[in-house]
Amino acid sequence: MDTLIARGDWTLLVERSRRRVLRVTRDAERVQRLLENARWLSSAYRCPRLEPAADLPRGFAGVSESFVEGTPIREAPETVWESAYRDLLRMCGVHARRWEGRFDLDPVRQELDRWTLPHWLSRAVEGHRSRWEPLLQGCPLLASHADCHNGNVFVLPDGSVTLIDLERVQSVPFFFDALSLLRGSAAVNQSLRRAFLAGHFDTALAEIWAAAGQTWDPEGREGALLAMAMAHAFRPQFARASSRKRREKFIGACEKLRADCGWE
Repeated sequence: MDTLIARGDWTLLVERSRRRVLRVTRDAERVQRLLENARWLSSAYRCPRLEPAADLPRGFAGVSESFVEGTPIREAPETVWESAYRDLLRMCGVHARRWEGRFDLDPVRQELDRWTLPHWLSRAVEGHRSRWEPLLQGCPLLASHADCHNGNVFVLPDGSVTLIDLERVQSVPFFFDALSLLRGSAAVNQSLRRAFLAGHFDTALAEIWAAAGQTWDPEGREGALLAMAMAHAFRPQFARASSRKRREKFIGACEKLRADCGWE
């Protein structure tokens, strides 16, 4: 090994040959969850191969992970952004068939009614209520990657996509992974968001919606972005957080969408 990286509760050691990454922790349960996440996601998504690490010192556990020979999409050439995103959407369409359970909108609606939002966001929420509300009410839930930001979506040399960092699998609305790349503030996020709003991905999105037993509404793109922002704020990881924190997460996510959606 020639590279050591500390990341939260993990220590990552990268093999000199760049063929494997060793993830080590003192939390054996964390290792088991990561292996289970990899097994679940790999049947639909392209992701690193993981297996339990052997011959570790007493008190340590870990996984051996295949090295991803790619580039985070935020660092990839602009010419490949749309094709890479389409590859991600294709995998999301496969995964969406595996949904289980339904999203309960009532707690979200109750908090939303109590929140004081910026005027521009209140107008967007009310103006698109007929789109985001039916989309979220009882929508299919899916144990998803749930962290598809522009640093976790890697573009391989052949242009295909691999997802890394499989630790945060959570039950979220079926469309969450597909739309998460549209939430960021980097150039790639803005470019894909504008293409989304222009309808470039409607066919691929319709296939994801159909896989989950739903119907894609091409006139409801902004409503879908609001639904994604709400799902972000109400992710299971924030279940024990204060309502104020969820409100801040929602506003922060919508701030990134605001200019391209023209929310004034």
